[in-house]
Amino acid sequence: QPRSTLQRTKRRNCRKWQESTALVPRARREETWACLDVARWCRSLTRWCSKEKWASSP
Repeated sequence: QPRSTLQRTKRRNCRKWQESTALVPRARREETWACLDVARWCRSLTRWCSKEKWASSP
């Protein structure tokens, strides 16, 4: 299933982003739009994933 592989990759990238942004000083992180965008995308991806899981449950 190529789609679940894609989801796994996205989630892994999400974790990688969170780990790498944790090392950046807060003030600097706040002015980095890309970081903020990824954080927002991560949250919506998480919501979407749990919705999908719930929808595909028997």
